[in-house]
Amino acid sequence: MKSKVLFFFTLYLLSACSIDFKQFDESHYADLTAIEFYDQAETPLIVKTDNTIKLKLLSNTKNKKTLKLKSFEISPFAALYLIDTLLDEHLDILKSSDSIQNLVSNSLTKLEKNSSIELLSDSYFYLAVMAENKKTVFWKVNISYLQAVQSSSSSSNPLINSSSSSLIESSSSSHLNSSSSSNIKSSSSSESIQTDPSIPQILALKINEMEATIHSNTIVIDDLPFLTDLTQLKVSDVLYSDSEMIETIPESVYDLRKETLFYLKTQDTTVEYTLKAGYQYPNSNFNDWIDSKNIEAWDNGNNSLVTITEKFEENGVTGVKMTSKKVLTTFASGNLFTGVFNPKNVGLLSMASYKNGNELIDFGLPFAARPEYIEVDFQYDGKGDSCDIYIVLENRSAKENKGSNQYRSPDDINILVASAWFRASSDTDDSDPDVVSIQEKDNGFKTLRMRLKYGKPYDESPIYQSKIFDSTLSNANGIDNSLIEGSGEEEVTHLRIALASSSKGDTYQGVEGAVLWVDALRLLY
Repeated sequence: MKSKVLFFFTLYLLSACSIDFKQFDESHYADLTAIEFYDQAETPLIVKTDNTIKLKLLSNTKNKKTLKLKSFEISPFAALYLIDTLLDEHLDILKSSDSIQNLVSNSLTKLEKNSSIELLSDSYFYLAVMAENKKTVFWKVNISYLQAVQSSSSSSNPLINSSSSSLIESSSSSHLNSSSSSNIKSSSSSESIQTDPSIPQILALKINEMEATIHSNTIVIDDLPFLTDLTQLKVSDVLYSDSEMIETIPESVYDLRKETLFYLKTQDTTVEYTLKAGYQYPNSNFNDWIDSKNIEAWDNGNNSLVTITEKFEENGVTGVKMTSKKVLTTFASGNLFTGVFNPKNVGLLSMASYKNGNELIDFGLPFAARPEYIEVDFQYDGKGDSCDIYIVLENRSAKENKGSNQYRSPDDINILVASAWFRASSDTDDSDPDVVSIQEKDNGFKTLRMRLKYGKPYDESPIYQSKIFDSTLSNANGIDNSLIEGSGEEEVTHLRIALASSSKGDTYQGVEGAVLWVDALRLLY
């Protein structure tokens, strides 16, 4: 009898799987919503009306024969391909006719993150997005090169790889390619840099008396003093390439909590500029410590029985070391976060009644900026475990007590504005959808770059494996840090950043001896 039951149960599972597979196999979605390349000068412009992508590369790459794909976003179950042949430049590929598909069917190379593309032309190439049912959408990528401009001071205005979301056709697919100080590229002394007098340009600009970085058509400052009032930023000392402009940027006070568009106009030309501003979270280089267990501006779960988070100094690097350990009979993950650990002063013995350790933490601190990316220099030795590195921007309805969750009432609403989440068993795994790249540094650390997803997270994001949307407390006296999903357009009021050597440390699960080292963290605007 048992064998019959097992047989029919197995048969049921197989039939269920076959149904799911059939649905999966019949997927016909082949959308392309975002794409990025190394050495791009600005975010590629995706024009859906004629299936073209306008790609502008840095001028010093003009003679390169290969291009490296950084990342892309397409429909689930679809695949991205390079067409390894030069189609007639005047061929209408948008119809996706059978004849065209037959022409390229034997000339497709599947592309992944960091794939290399051999350029058969310096002006264009073709991509194809193929759905599960083989429906194919073709894209023509038109290549142009950045024309470098003269800045007022080459030392104060280095070329920095940054761009504006206004270049993307739809705000829902806005993915910017900003860069940090570690990726600044100074102009080559051998390259002739001159201003095109026919195009109106901004050569220099200050925001709150601080020199902003200008690259292409984006002006950004990312190192304002922490919690600077972004609604009252003064733009001044604007230097133009042309004195005959009929419309300029007024030197005035602006609200730059969100990027702001301006237009320069001459009699013949109009140029769009984007202004963006923000600041870094304090002590994001992790160099300032109160003692070996406590770090300025951050908190952790250390207690009198165990040190799971501590200062480390090695080979000229000062940072934070997080180690997963057993505390008596309980497992504890090394951690660091923006917030306050155990603000209600729960005793060590009483902590055992908290099935979710995050209910002992008041996560998040006041913050108002809207970064596009986060970069983290880290190393991880999980010994089979997985780590968590994530950032969450929130909008909280509570205004009193700095919006702290320990004082949260049942009527207070915390909305997820944006997030980026890395959960992996190694420091080379870039499979999470928020990850743009992981690059090796000279000192052995890796630089993880993640793009913040404003609004609903990606379906495959590790955020859905966490308890961040669970408003049910395991302990009636616990702190409610739960969120609800937002549109991404909400005002940012709080910042939550968390680092953990064991991703399931909140439920006291993990591997002893897992270690996460972090050297520095940067917000990119």
